[in-house]
Amino acid sequence: MYLEKFKEFKYKVEKVEVDGVVFYLREITGDYFMKFKDEKDNFMQTCRMIHASLCDENGMLTENPADVNEFIKVVPNKTMIALAEEFAKLNSFEKKETELKNS
Repeated sequence: MYLEKFKEFKYKVEKVEVDGVVFYLREITGDYFMKFKDEKDNFMQTCRMIHASLCDENGMLTENPADVNEFIKVVPNKTMIALAEEFAKLNSFEKKETELKNS
């Protein structure tokens, strides 16, 4: 019963603009956390999860998982940091726990 309800949920999407380039990041599911949990390097883990959450303004994922290494190579550090900050806010367990307590 609950599984079907979760499948109907809309993912929260955040717009991030860096130097005139607009990105959209989507909340990720536990599945994505599990995919990247064995990554030893925190920076690489974060970059891979950011790449996996890139989407259009409607929350539809847009990136090919095979392109993650190229993405990491070409994205400027300033941009990656801005994406990482927004990604962390969007996927923060502490924030979600607070929201649940306040609802």
